[in-house]
Formats: sequence, structure tokens, C-alpha cells
Amino acid sequence: LALPEGRHPRARALAAELASAGGGPRATIERALARLRAGGYEYTLAPPPLGADPVDEFLFDTRAGFCEHYASAFAVLMRAAGLPTRVVTGYQGGE
Repeated sequence: LALPEGRHPRARALAAELASAGGGPRATIERALARLRAGGYEYTLAPPPLGADPVDEFLFDTRAGFCEHYASAFAVLMRAAGLPTRVVTGYQGGE
């Protein structure tokens, strides 16, 4: 559940809104996923540069990124909503 102190204020506010709508953890997750699906986000391998608070900037400003942008933003939202979350990365196979 740990998040850096003083970081991601807009994501924290969104997470509080998502969690306060009720329905428990599953409903909070579904609301967050629905926002990512319908919020005008674009998957791109050439996203704009992000600054001091990349999670807030991705979620509310650029809305463009690749898998790591989505995964880290979702993890921050879930942690801020009180749901334990981890991000696991890696590669599968290859020749």
C-alpha cells in the first residue's frame, strides 16, 4: 500500500472517489478499468515526455503511453484506494 509522501495528488483524489462509490474492492477495480477504457487514453510506443509526477501527468494530462504507464498508474490508483498492488515486469522467451 506504500506510496511516496506528497506525490500523485490528483491520482489520490481519483482513487478516493473510485473507492467511495462503494461496492467493495471489485467495484473499485472495475471503475478504475472503465476510466482507463473510456477516458480518451491512447496506447503509443512514442508517448510525450513526463515530468516530476509522471502518474498524474499520464492520467490527467497526456493520456498517452505504453504498458508501463498503464500498469504504474493503475497500481498507484489501487494503492491509494487501499488495495494492495504490485507491478511485475519481464519478458517472455525469445529466439
